[in-house]
Amino acid sequence: MVDATPEGGKSRGQLWLAILVIGVLALGATLGLTARQIANADARGCAPPAAGPADGAVLAVAHKDFRLGQGLCIGVNLPAYFASERAAPRTGTAPRTATLQIFFDRHATPATLTLDIDAAGNAAKPWVGWQWTLVPLRPATTADSTEGRKWRALLTEDGIAPLRAVSIGVANKPAEADAPLPRVRATTKPVLEVFAPWLTALGAFGIIAIATGIVMACWDTGLLRDRTPLPDPADKPPFSLGRVQMAVWLVLSVGGYLAIWLITGARSGLITPGLLTLLGISGMSGLAARMIDVANPTPATAQSAGFWRDIVSEGYGATRTVAVHRLQMLAWTLILGMIFVWTVLTSFAFPDFDTNLLLLMGISSGTYLGFKFPEKGAA
Repeated sequence: MVDATPEGGKSRGQLWLAILVIGVLALGATLGLTARQIANADARGCAPPAAGPADGAVLAVAHKDFRLGQGLCIGVNLPAYFASERAAPRTGTAPRTATLQIFFDRHATPATLTLDIDAAGNAAKPWVGWQWTLVPLRPATTADSTEGRKWRALLTEDGIAPLRAVSIGVANKPAEADAPLPRVRATTKPVLEVFAPWLTALGAFGIIAIATGIVMACWDTGLLRDRTPLPDPADKPPFSLGRVQMAVWLVLSVGGYLAIWLITGARSGLITPGLLTLLGISGMSGLAARMIDVANPTPATAQSAGFWRDIVSEGYGATRTVAVHRLQMLAWTLILGMIFVWTVLTSFAFPDFDTNLLLLMGISSGTYLGFKFPEKGAA
């Protein structure tokens, strides 16, 4: 049983505030640790492994694991890789260079490596003739850029997986395009950390704690209800469907933005026109519902019958009945919400909702607002 005494309300207030603070601290720690990882990325060294190359190897990777934002230590056997280029007669005295494109499995990445074709390479055994370079793997900060789309495609190739064993390859990069396939591959497969499981869990805990704290705060305030509760702790006004919908899209959009930013490094070009339209529909629905509530206030005697019954039914007390227009709006909010979450988790991008889906959501919201006038009139 919920404590209806002032002391019970005070203790609940302290609880939601504590949960909210814990969530903010957890999310702040996630952002801080991620920023620290990015800052320390350049400190990674590049040295050839103690063990020598495999027989016939042309490409090798020194690191056993890596992630975007770090460098990857790659070695190229210069005499073997550039055998045909070195055999060709030289024209002029300018150094001959070649730009190699880095491949993850069969996919070309935006990362490149420029080498001197005629360089002597390493003089120490067992890596004589090899050139070792720390190749930066910097994700694009703009999500809708060509580089941003390439990195996202590479990260999501195997679905939702925190770690992936990746075959590293290189090929000569054409001037205005990507190389079609790698020319040579490394014999070992380093592990790509798509996202750190413990860091992701910490960030998810922070977002869930913040959402939980906000919901608990809304339970005892008027943030998600048709009117502000009276000073009496027993006064529980009905929940508002329009305000609940706004809160749902607030949590999803902020949580999705943080998740994409922390995993891919992209912080601009994320918001799609479809998402802006959807947030606009949700915001205008909430604003219009509030204006209707102000013009026709909810009776002070109206009390909540429970969260789900409040948002799917119209009327108060004995006249309360489930309303189809509310079910319609709730159903499409849940459907689009699931599409939103699935797209963020599987492609690390916001969905660009189909125009007809957005029109359907707008019609559902308009229908809800149209029926809200007679609901208030009857009250």
